Amino acid sequence: MMVYCAEPSCRNGSGRRNNQASGTKYHKFPADEVMARRWWQVIKRGEPFPKNFRQYCLCSSHFVTSDYERDLRSELLKLSPQYSAMKLLPTSVPSRNLTRPPRVTTPRSGAATQRGGEEDESRQVQEEGEQAAPKGSSLQAEECLHSDASVQTKCEPSKCTRCPALEAELASLKSKLAELYQLQAPSSALKRHLFTDQQAENLFTGKAPYRWDDESVYKALEVRVNTSRVQYEWLRNHCLPLPSLSTLQRWLADFVLAPNSSDVQVRMLRRLLSSMSEQDRCCCIMMDEMDIMGVATYDNQLDQILGPHKHLQLFLVSGIFTTWKLPMLYAFDTPVTKELLLKLIKDVEGAGGRVVSTVSDMGSGNLALWRSLGIGHDAEASICNPADPSRRIWVFADPPHIMKRLRNHILDSVIHTRQGGRVDRALIQDLLAIDGDSELKLLHKLQPATHVEVVGMARQKVRPAYQLLSASCALALRRYTEKKVEADFFSIVDAGMDVLNAGHPADVKLLRRGYSGRPEQEDALTALVEEVAAFRVGKAGFLYPFQKGLLVTVRAVRGLLADLQARFGDNTYLLTRHLTQDRLESFFGLVRGRGGGNLNPTPTEAKARLRLLTLLQLTRHGVSPKCTGDGGETDAVPDVSQPEPDAVPAAQPELDEEPPPPPQLLELEEVCPAPTEEIPEGTEHLVQEPDDEPSPDAEEEAERELLDAELGEACHDTGEPEQEMEPREQTSELVSLLAEAGSVHIPGQPSGARDCETGVLASDSALAHVAGYVARKRPRSLGAPSAHAEDVPVQALWTRLRSVGGMTVPTESFLELCRELETCFCAYHAMHPDGLSRERGVIRNATRMMVEKYSRSVPCDKILKVFVRVRTFIRLRTVNSTRRAETLAKRKVRKLRHHAQ
Repeated sequence: MMVYCAEPSCRNGSGRRNNQASGTKYHKFPADEVMARRWWQVIKRGEPFPKNFRQYCLCSSHFVTSDYERDLRSELLKLSPQYSAMKLLPTSVPSRNLTRPPRVTTPRSGAATQRGGEEDESRQVQEEGEQAAPKGSSLQAEECLHSDASVQTKCEPSKCTRCPALEAELASLKSKLAELYQLQAPSSALKRHLFTDQQAENLFTGKAPYRWDDESVYKALEVRVNTSRVQYEWLRNHCLPLPSLSTLQRWLADFVLAPNSSDVQVRMLRRLLSSMSEQDRCCCIMMDEMDIMGVATYDNQLDQILGPHKHLQLFLVSGIFTTWKLPMLYAFDTPVTKELLLKLIKDVEGAGGRVVSTVSDMGSGNLALWRSLGIGHDAEASICNPADPSRRIWVFADPPHIMKRLRNHILDSVIHTRQGGRVDRALIQDLLAIDGDSELKLLHKLQPATHVEVVGMARQKVRPAYQLLSASCALALRRYTEKKVEADFFSIVDAGMDVLNAGHPADVKLLRRGYSGRPEQEDALTALVEEVAAFRVGKAGFLYPFQKGLLVTVRAVRGLLADLQARFGDNTYLLTRHLTQDRLESFFGLVRGRGGGNLNPTPTEAKARLRLLTLLQLTRHGVSPKCTGDGGETDAVPDVSQPEPDAVPAAQPELDEEPPPPPQLLELEEVCPAPTEEIPEGTEHLVQEPDDEPSPDAEEEAERELLDAELGEACHDTGEPEQEMEPREQTSELVSLLAEAGSVHIPGQPSGARDCETGVLASDSALAHVAGYVARKRPRSLGAPSAHAEDVPVQALWTRLRSVGGMTVPTESFLELCRELETCFCAYHAMHPDGLSRERGVIRNATRMMVEKYSRSVPCDKILKVFVRVRTFIRLRTVNSTRRAETLAKRKVRKLRHHAQ
């Protein structure tokens, strides 16, 4: 819309190029009618005051600088006028570039003419005085003019009612102006919160200091570690007062992380822990190694040749009640020995830390360390603290690593359970056979390529191992096969690992709500210990290392909890996920990711990346990495040898009380009121770290991955149709006719597996699961939460048994509607080769077709759109999986031909 200036002699308009380039702004007449009338009188249009005065505008050329509010953002960023926010003050009146229209006089006679001329002359003098007098001058201050629709009179101060209000407004504006002047001073709040003294002086004067002080360099370092080199240079050259990169390099010259040395890290850890309580100082030492490129490289900082080396050994210290972490020591091709570990524990204790545990995997080097420390399943599970003999340090094996080893033994060999069951690859294939080639699957997370045919680096992934040995698989074995003993084995492993993987006090699964020694948690650990100690791998008559490690871990977690509760109170609980190597593995992911596509760094690159990530951790916690030497160290560690009287944090909930509801149950507030969940503040990581959570939340993942299309369902059933399955019968007939015509790709057939107790097909239960997901998104009349569902359709029994309270069970009527919608969906995509239309607006067109047919059967049309969207992504995932399997099969054939030649 074109905008023009209302001043009669002004030719500015929003469409003129010169006005756009110069940054001319246009201001509407004030909403206050009194002030708008004053503007109208000033510009002298010679027309009556309009009723639609808000449609008139004046350009910025008629206002002076003092008429605008100060825009600090534009000043700091040095923006051009067209990008500045120019906002007028409430009392601003146009005073520049105003022209007076020519006078129109009429002949008058006698005294009337003389009086009229005198009035015109006085009015002209008065108007010229208003135009010439600057804003806030004595002329305007002495004479207060009030206007109405037709007259302009001079008020008497003793009788005027607006003068006191104007004087109060003037005093307020003066105080705001004084604040703006104070803001410009070097000691302003802007400087205190955003910039240092030197940066503020550089910002307002434009003069760079001769030498940047430590505070300014540290502020710049916080920017540098979170940006790239190019981004930092752009910020320095355009908007922020920052020192150069060479200044940062000189300032960090003493921050050298040398191999096999922890002197600098100890000083940094002392500064990090100086303000923490004793409970927050409790920490765990994690140790593991990472593969690096086996070449020799030159390190400029150390002036040394590093390599060739194959492995980087890293020790990470991490809090168990808080989320701080810091790399303490690294070495190349160095095995972990008893002497090295004890020396590191003394260093951490000397810096103020309280080491309570260590964790490692079950590699050969770590097993040798355990033997030297006297750790074993039939020996001790802890060692004496070398810095304080009155305290114990508990030794853990990494539970995700143990889970991975167990999965590999199941696929490679066979597990003979304590009750005589047999868990092997054939059992996993039976699990997959429950769903067959159906699109909708009960075990939608299980895929042959990721869970059965696991080779190479895929065997190192932890999440598929937890998904394979989960409660869902146990339920499927129990309901759809006759293998109850194997199902019990899956349930015992899942429950025990939940206790050893507690990550949040309000987790959706009760066993993962922080380990505090509750009866159900102790029962789960006891059952896990009995099963692990009794089952055998293959024909072996002894325990494998991963079995011994798991037995030691259960004893260690119980002993550590007893020590902490004796020290900090009975309300103390453990988030056992902090006792695993998840943080260390995540740190390794950051080390690899710092190189982009270079995931296998050289020794020098690994050292540089460790240094940068250490700086990230320090700046995130407000610790200056400036090394002043032993004599210049001023951070003192307070005496915390005795426990504080109020050391138990108030944030820990009472374990005897009902914890707050998980996110999945928030929608039940109207049905069953409950206290709102208080989620602790987010992660302490400086950059987003990879999600290495070993055991995903089964409830949350089941609902979320429906939208990601990992479920699938067949469009028809080969068995004898029942009377209520008429829509499936129609679908089968339609697909059969199209198949005979040879123009359609038939979706995967369901396996025909039935529930051993109810006789319901697995595909029907999967469709009910999808229907519950759709009902959860829309009005509750379509379904009810599983915790409050009264009339559960037999097809939705799987959802009810699978859920812990947050999933939705659909009603019988809505489930019947979903069967008809499935028929309609399959018919819409049936004419395409792979069963998925490529036309534009595929979801919109399918929804429109269903709305025309079923709009009277649903409360709102959005339900149909949700169903079409979910079902489209399910079909999309099925098509991609099929193509991926065909590609892998062709690749195997090519390899066989190549080897045959």
